[in-house]
Amino acid sequence: MSDRNRMESLDAGAPVNLSPYPPVSVAMHRQARIVHEALLRQERVAAAGERRFMRWYAVIVLAVAAVAILTGCSKAVTSGTVTGKEYHPAYESSYMICAAYIKAQCSVWMPVFDHHKQEWVLDLRGDDNSTGTVTVSDATYRSISVGDYYRGNS
Repeated sequence: MSDRNRMESLDAGAPVNLSPYPPVSVAMHRQARIVHEALLRQERVAAAGERRFMRWYAVIVLAVAAVAILTGCSKAVTSGTVTGKEYHPAYESSYMICAAYIKAQCSVWMPVFDHHKQEWVLDLRGDDNSTGTVTVSDATYRSISVGDYYRGNS
């Protein structure tokens, strides 16, 4: 429609579509509203599912934290009656790691070597009947016997 025809139809009082887009029918408006409402419903359902997930996530995190607090609060045994003695000689261990990947597969393997120092370990039973181990020096290990009371570093 030319600008002159549009102006004439405005003067005549007839409805004019000044938009560059074609006119939209009432049925198309209704369909768009139905689709919009369906999308809003999906968003509400997704949000409710997210809230439900977050609630369960919070419950699980709190339960794990409670278990960790209740079981991890025992004090380490640092002194008590020696119930056993163990000597662990020094040794080497090795394992392989991937140094280069080609197409998500390892193409170059490299050995890694670990040196573990010798250890002298005492098994202890604390005054409250709790048990544990302490690593001591060679001199302390040789000077103490099973059944003796080990006082720790203090």
